[in-house]
Amino acid sequence: QYSKNIGAKYAIIKVSEGTSSAGGSGAATKAANAKAAGMMVMAYYFSHAWGNTSTAQAEANYAVNRALADGIPVHSYIALDYETSFSGDKQANTNAAIAAMQVIRNANYLPLFYSSSSMMNNYFYTDQIVQRFPGALWVAAYKYKGAMNEPDFGYFPSRNGVAIWQFTDSWKGANVDGDINVLPLQFLQVAPTTATVTVQYVDDDNGGQIAATRSKTANVNSTVKYSDFALPTNMHWVSGDGNSTINVGTANSTITLHVVHNTQNVSD
Repeated sequence: QYSKNIGAKYAIIKVSEGTSSAGGSGAATKAANAKAAGMMVMAYYFSHAWGNTSTAQAEANYAVNRALADGIPVHSYIALDYETSFSGDKQANTNAAIAAMQVIRNANYLPLFYSSSSMMNNYFYTDQIVQRFPGALWVAAYKYKGAMNEPDFGYFPSRNGVAIWQFTDSWKGANVDGDINVLPLQFLQVAPTTATVTVQYVDDDNGGQIAATRSKTANVNSTVKYSDFALPTNMHWVSGDGNSTINVGTANSTITLHVVHNTQNVSD
């Protein structure tokens, strides 16, 4: 609540280090408190990958599971904090980072890559990271160590793909890192897997009034048949039959089917 009161709008909480939760102790409580304060809640984990892709993927999987257990909202951000344990091979470090970030993305979180500006220059090809994950860099670059209230953009670490700039290690003297987002931060927009199809039956015998409405939810890119929607009592389609199909798109939809009353020949 203190961070919220002094102007913080989001919290990035450590959930793990390597494949251990020791470094992220108390993450669940911190996440709950940040949510209660109305802040956007994100996570990060500290890597010891040494440029090894398999190790990086294992760490990312562990971090995702910890984030879920600690209440970090799915579709929010998980940052790979890679500021030590480097390989001497710049491409290997880059490959490990991209592999870890893909694990995060596959788990329906948005990946970020954190390191200092100098480490990004010396140990990674960040353009490759940004090409795969646009706007995914969280970069640390301080004008000086110690308390700082606002960022001095004269010291902004200009590079492609920066989403967040960490500009101080003691924001407003609160002994918390100070960050400012320079790209919008928003939850991942996940494409729907189902959609609802609604059928309106129009009564052609009664001036086009709605005789009945039926709805069905189905998987996107599937088809449903007319016969999946019950006809109004004692009515039938003007045209078409039960085997006619409707394609299910990514958005809910409504179609109109024309019906008339059943009739029966009778003698005088």
